[in-house]
Amino acid sequence: MKKLFYLFILLSFMCEAQNCKFKKNEIDDFTKEKRLLTENKIICFDFYENSIGLTFSKFKTNLMSMKISFAGHDVILINENQKISLLLTDKSVIDLKIEDLQSGKLKGNGGLMSSTDFEFFFDLNDELIKHLKQGVVKIRINTMDGFKDFDVKEKKYKKMLETLNCFLEESKK
Repeated sequence: MKKLFYLFILLSFMCEAQNCKFKKNEIDDFTKEKRLLTENKIICFDFYENSIGLTFSKFKTNLMSMKISFAGHDVILINENQKISLLLTDKSVIDLKIEDLQSGKLKGNGGLMSSTDFEFFFDLNDELIKHLKQGVVKIRINTMDGFKDFDVKEKKYKKMLETLNCFLEESKK
């Protein structure tokens, strides 16, 4: 019975550790600073195969960032000075201004099917972390011709929060 108890304890630690997988977790050879990069966690998707994912990264001592990526078959036009809005569980709204559009691609195949891919980077500061932990229920991407709303999937969001917590713990080491 005692062995069985220890086996359950060991399995629980193994299961917890599986949630803390990183795409990159290393020490930079030149700067000796920790470099962390999480897997992309999809938190929104819809019938039209549009999705939004979050990735967290740390490449310098005090610089952490959050990447919001959009991919889908809807063609949307985004430029700098637009914003992404997060509707929190308490119904308050946080606006993240797109000051530097890092990458954006509009792909097509002869006009029959097109898709859009964008990546937006934001400083992952204490205030943004607090809002993310509070909970986000909807994301709005403001575009040049209006906006596109996405409902956040609760189960997917919980997985993303596990990733965020692992990221924050590992970044302290």
